[in-house]
Amino acid sequence: MWGFQAAPDARMRSVFFRSLATMFSSGVSLVAALDMLAQQQENLQLAEACRGLSKKLQEGHYLSRAMQNYPFIFRPLHQKMVMSGERSGQLNAVLLRLADREERNGELMQKIKSSLTMPLVVSSLCICLAVFAPPFLFRGLFQMIGEVGGELPLTTRCLMAFSSFVMSPWFVLLALGFLAGLRSLWRRLKVDADWQLKVLRIPHLGESLRLLYVTNFVQNLRAMLEVGMPLLQALELSARATDLECLNQVIAEVSEFVKQGEALSDALAGSDFFPGSLAQGVRASEEAGKMSAMLGNLESLYRVELEQRLESMMAALEPTVLGVIGTVVGFTLVATLQPMLSVLDRL
Repeated sequence: MWGFQAAPDARMRSVFFRSLATMFSSGVSLVAALDMLAQQQENLQLAEACRGLSKKLQEGHYLSRAMQNYPFIFRPLHQKMVMSGERSGQLNAVLLRLADREERNGELMQKIKSSLTMPLVVSSLCICLAVFAPPFLFRGLFQMIGEVGGELPLTTRCLMAFSSFVMSPWFVLLALGFLAGLRSLWRRLKVDADWQLKVLRIPHLGESLRLLYVTNFVQNLRAMLEVGMPLLQALELSARATDLECLNQVIAEVSEFVKQGEALSDALAGSDFFPGSLAQGVRASEEAGKMSAMLGNLESLYRVELEQRLESMMAALEPTVLGVIGTVVGFTLVATLQPMLSVLDRL
């Protein structure tokens, strides 16, 4: 029904929540607001969700309950926050908080994608050059070199052997096996906490990923507490919203300590997943009674640190990528020019 259109991203959800909050605060009913939003949406999935939500509301369901029918758009965190807003009579404020949360998430992910786009594109072009250039662009040259005879340089023999391998069925089988392996590894990483921890231990990359998940967790926890959700439930939902199984296990252990009467700051300090600044900030907020404000300050701090880490990684990655490209291009030029010069000398 939706074809190949992508699911709504953070920016689309932010616009949806903010528009719904604006119309609701202006006196427009949720049913009418959702019907209007359905007509304005460019994303077919979100438009269909708006119509479905409107229909469920007309049948007497709460908005939070209706959102459960669209888990690919509205996460459990969204549903629980809306439920808290419905119970407390602050639905408009909750919708605005959700809009702010999605907007900040969208900005952060856009910065990450922008930082990674150029290295990935250049690396992909380099791989394509190394794999497809020799067999297709230099096929006639290799035939001429083979007809001339004589001893070929080692670089040329290696390039010709690689060209023959790329043209063989074995290369296709190897490529398919590699893609299947990557897919299997990705699926395992999504559910296996041990493998996730291994990735998070990778120097530089793992540290940046860990900081990204900690930032999202702190942001989610702040949003949950601001709408009046109980601490234990807020911890669980904040961890689940990150889609990181190892973090879910860590928070389950933290929650057990909190249930036994320990302070949240002490429970967080006992885990090596979170930075020490989080436990220290939470301890200060427990004494001052301003948990949400402290979490907001920590979120801003972690975002700045994450952006600095990304900039440092990209600055270190660019010379590496250029060096690899130069090596591939240089090797290809040497492997093709050496025998050509030998042929010209014989003429």
